[in-house]
Amino acid sequence: MTKRMRLSWRKMVRGRLGKATYRTLFRIGGGAYRPVETDNPYVADPFLFVKGGVTYLFYETLKSKKGVLGCFRRENGRWTDLGLVLEEPWHLSYPQVFEENGRVFMIPESCDFRGGFVRGAVRLYESTDFPFGWHETAKLIDKPFSDSTLLRRDGRYYLSCDREHPTEAAELWQAPTLIGPWARHPQSGNHSQSKRLRRCGGAFQTVDGRLYRIAQDCNGAYGKRLFMVPVERLSPDEYREGPARLFHAGMRHTYNCAQTPEGIVEVVDEL
Repeated sequence: MTKRMRLSWRKMVRGRLGKATYRTLFRIGGGAYRPVETDNPYVADPFLFVKGGVTYLFYETLKSKKGVLGCFRRENGRWTDLGLVLEEPWHLSYPQVFEENGRVFMIPESCDFRGGFVRGAVRLYESTDFPFGWHETAKLIDKPFSDSTLLRRDGRYYLSCDREHPTEAAELWQAPTLIGPWARHPQSGNHSQSKRLRRCGGAFQTVDGRLYRIAQDCNGAYGKRLFMVPVERLSPDEYREGPARLFHAGMRHTYNCAQTPEGIVEVVDEL
């Protein structure tokens, strides 16, 4: 990446973090999308997680122009904001929460864009007092990737990782266990789709038995819209994607869904 491209992308990222508002919408059972009820003007990167029959929504918000992580709990048909659940000296966003052998983990984006450089790593956190009590348990990949998205498939673990600028090739990493060791996939950087769709926009989804990657369109602007990209082949040696189709338009850049006691809940954020 040239110096000019690097400066342009950092300006784009800072512009997003400087926005006064970012809201999250939700719907249940395929109904109409409605805003999550909150006084917080910045609720982005929504991820759902169900534990003990209770639905939680983890999100990014801002504190002193830095990303921190909060959480809503679904109670009596309403969202209750539980407030801040994780803050670090660096920027946090994209809180993918999941369960592994009865333990609850999170892989957030952990990057720092300050000081003219990009620093960070793909870090694994575990909760000891859910939905609070998050602490770092491992550094999975010592690189400043954005929106690293975990997939567990056929007994192996994969991470689709985005580099600093969306026009650079994404990287695909794999490991035999969650902790690792993590290594680049043999076809890392050879994704078979447009460069503008290489950044993930939510967890992988399975629809009618077919695996899809949710991709952000970052062509000319951050998170312009979302596409569903079919993953046609995935193994320790192969990775191939099929033609993408438009999924969400209108400055939306993160989508997730979950089966909950109320039915299938879907969430998406928008500028």
